[in-house]
Amino acid sequence: MCGIAGFFSKKHSAEKHLPQMTARLYHRGPDDQGLWVSKNGEVGLGQRRLSILDLSANGHQPMIAKDQVLSYNSEVYNFRELRKDLETKGYTFKSDTDSEVILHGLDAWGPDCISKLNGMWGLIHYNETTQTIFASRDRCGIKPLYYFWDGQNFLIASEVKSILASGLVKAEVDLDGLNEYFSFQNVISDRTLFAGIRMLPQGCNLTLDLRSGRLDIQKYWDFDFTPDTKMTEDDAVDLFLGEFDRAVERHLISDVKVGATISGGMDSSAIVSAATKHLPHLNTFTGYFNTNDMNSGDRSFSERFDAQLVSKTFGTNHFERLVSYQD
Repeated sequence: MCGIAGFFSKKHSAEKHLPQMTARLYHRGPDDQGLWVSKNGEVGLGQRRLSILDLSANGHQPMIAKDQVLSYNSEVYNFRELRKDLETKGYTFKSDTDSEVILHGLDAWGPDCISKLNGMWGLIHYNETTQTIFASRDRCGIKPLYYFWDGQNFLIASEVKSILASGLVKAEVDLDGLNEYFSFQNVISDRTLFAGIRMLPQGCNLTLDLRSGRLDIQKYWDFDFTPDTKMTEDDAVDLFLGEFDRAVERHLISDVKVGATISGGMDSSAIVSAATKHLPHLNTFTGYFNTNDMNSGDRSFSERFDAQLVSKTFGTNHFERLVSYQD
């Protein structure tokens, strides 16, 4: 999990407002911080990094190549295959990160690069030659991305609080967003609870032409629920198990140790089961309550012993943390 932020304004300085936007995302990326501001001060990108691939300084962001800058919160699992394709086109690499692959990929393929990605991402890309800001969010919306555009100021970030930290947007309630929340227990559109701040929908790209001020949202992918009437139940089970195992294996790509939180429930237990097939050692973590300290029946339920059973079954290195109401 990293934190990214982008800024554009003809009235305000990125050098003044972007640092506080980026600093507000410290909790998303405590390992490194980067800022880039254009020569005229109108455009800026910021990033807080949680180092997963290539822990060296070569993975520092925002990442720059020629006339293009990238701030990236993501993990793309097929980046090595894409890197080979780009190397055949003459691109060279200074790091072993997926972010540099995406940076060169956007240069080589433009927005079509997004359809080649297998993973989860939120990214902000600036092309100085074309004077365009391009942003993208992964197919299922795993990575968050929010933006504000009033025709003069464009702010985009991993979290709403980063946009508010700029000092250019007032924290006012979006009544339509609030109505959605009270009606559906969620905000189901691209609105948020904050007036003027929108969420970039999953499976969408955003392009802002800084010269014309035109902002476009493009849907590049959507779910397809067309049933396969020829598939048997056994075929469906085999297909799911194979895809699930491959999905977990892809998530294990890392230059640091991988761990998993477990509750003893079906989902986390299934993930641990698949992960231990591909890793010699897996650390697991569980938070639990001391039922003697709890007055509320709803809070007294603890899954500690179920988690211990999962850990014992799959031979993980297990850690527990007592969560108290006094914490």
